[in-house]
Amino acid sequence: MTAKKRRKQVRLQDIADACGVSRNTVSIALRDGGSLRADTIERIRNKAEELGYVPDPELSKLMTRLRERDKEQIQAEVAYVYFNAPVQERVPHWPALKAASELLERKGYRMNCYYQDDLRGKREEEIARVLEARGVEGVILGAMRGGQNSVKLNWDQHSVVALGRVLVDPVVPQVDADTYQAMRSCYRYLYGQGCRRIGMMLRTGYDVQIRNSYRAAFLMESSLHLEESLAPILNWDLPEWREPDAEEFLRWRDQHNLDALIGFDTDAIWLRELGLSIPGDLNFAAMHISPKHNAGVPGIVDDWRIIGESLAEQLIYAIQHGIRGGRASSTLTLVEGRWSETG
Repeated sequence: MTAKKRRKQVRLQDIADACGVSRNTVSIALRDGGSLRADTIERIRNKAEELGYVPDPELSKLMTRLRERDKEQIQAEVAYVYFNAPVQERVPHWPALKAASELLERKGYRMNCYYQDDLRGKREEEIARVLEARGVEGVILGAMRGGQNSVKLNWDQHSVVALGRVLVDPVVPQVDADTYQAMRSCYRYLYGQGCRRIGMMLRTGYDVQIRNSYRAAFLMESSLHLEESLAPILNWDLPEWREPDAEEFLRWRDQHNLDALIGFDTDAIWLRELGLSIPGDLNFAAMHISPKHNAGVPGIVDDWRIIGESLAEQLIYAIQHGIRGGRASSTLTLVEGRWSETG
């Protein structure tokens, strides 16, 4: 009598190949989902069920015990050092830090935030002593004061990464939103809506901080779609809290007969306060949409969760490999945002 053929056991790699993702992604989706998108989790779980995947109960128990043990074991303290206003006042960055903190905790690291205001205005040398006294091994550097591009801490004692592209000294890995791609997406969206006289409002101080990527992307896209002469960029040499000059804006708009504008979501709010209809008088696309505002305009929502997780992953790598202080050359990780029609 011929024995029945034993059914082949479905592996995680089989599901990964069928879904076009990595084995690790499948493992996370079948476990707790982690930070994966809901539709990705559902697609992987459906495919696992379709293929007849059955988890090994003993292996599942073992992995659960290992994860719980790793979570309980705190390996080191990590600091987020911020030389500007407290982070809660800069809402867009907070989700990044939350995501970084959660990933660090899962890997056995505890993150604490240190603001210069909290340290009562101590000089950087004094802040360095505070960090060393508390045994901080890793540092995530946040936003700095206007014009500041260096931090004089005792970097031989710490692994370090930076949120944003301001830092020049020390040279460290940096993670930021992909502002170049954000501008290109805004221009292409407006062009696809039939707009041909597209202008851009820009606060020059911020664009300098991000290496003029907004300006570069706007000029590049404009050069590809030159039905008419290029409208010059309207530059505002103003801090974030200062409103632009309304009369100057209206003269610029009328002079170049604009039918669309690229700016920030706060610019759209300001234009409506001037009495303009958006859309209506002007089509509008936002290079950056903050969860703090409700401008209701199309544009880019930065993926701060991925930015935060990338910060944490790079910092953990540096700590575990004993990489301290500055590097010979910098690396920059850019994370693309997602397009939103309603903000």
